[in-house]
Amino acid sequence: MLGGVPDDKIIEAHGTFKEAYCQKCQEMYDLKWLKDAIFKNDDNVPTCLKCQGVVRPNIVFFGEALPQRFWQHLDQDFQACDCLIVLGTSLAVAPFNGLVAKPSSRKSIRHSGLLFCLFSEHGKIIL
Repeated sequence: MLGGVPDDKIIEAHGTFKEAYCQKCQEMYDLKWLKDAIFKNDDNVPTCLKCQGVVRPNIVFFGEALPQRFWQHLDQDFQACDCLIVLGTSLAVAPFNGLVAKPSSRKSIRHSGLLFCLFSEHGKIIL
């Protein structure tokens, strides 16, 4: 749960530091394990306990594809969304610049370079 919002209502479009995975065998690790591995390892590169592959946070780096969960929920969530908050973007880069046009009924508020769009019904929050 992030900020009191259930995990199934949040789509972290650029991934999360809450978990990590081995790039070789896909073994999953939690944040505590990742922190411990980084600070206990002399070369600061965490390695998989199963196959010795490099373990990295489950985040999207420049040039990588967005998580499948982002694309899987895109259409159905926008049809039912009551609140869309798009933060940390100039809205100049796809696909985020097209998000505010997705829901059918919209009301938007622009504040300090951020665009907040409010909708009716129920849905997820895109971070």
